[in-house]
Amino acid sequence: MQNNSYDLDHQTEPQKGIVQEVWRWKRAIEPTWHQGQPTQLASGETYLVSLRVKDVEGVWSDDNVKVLSTGTENMPPVAQFEEVPIQEIYEKHGFSPPYIRSVLHDQGLKPVNRGQFGKRETETRDHTH
Repeated sequence: MQNNSYDLDHQTEPQKGIVQEVWRWKRAIEPTWHQGQPTQLASGETYLVSLRVKDVEGVWSDDNVKVLSTGTENMPPVAQFEEVPIQEIYEKHGFSPPYIRSVLHDQGLKPVNRGQFGKRETETRDHTH
């Protein structure tokens, strides 16, 4: 684990204004904390790791607590995308808006809003009620 702590007033200094750090950790089911950074974490466990720091003026930060899981369960993938306006594609890659629209149309995408494309779902209504 890497300490990326800093004091806003002293970010440009070598230690970024931090003069002391206090690490603690424990398994999530344990009642007591262990001092220092964990050196080895057992597989299949959930841990809490805490860090607080003191700046050159002697002020302590709040505890920053992170949950770490060393579990071996198969986690689901994360679907993530970023919307890119047609104008931005044109500016970055030089493709003309008509060309971009034709490629998107060939992929089965239709305009859903100004400058946005997507698959339009056809509404189905349940008439049994």
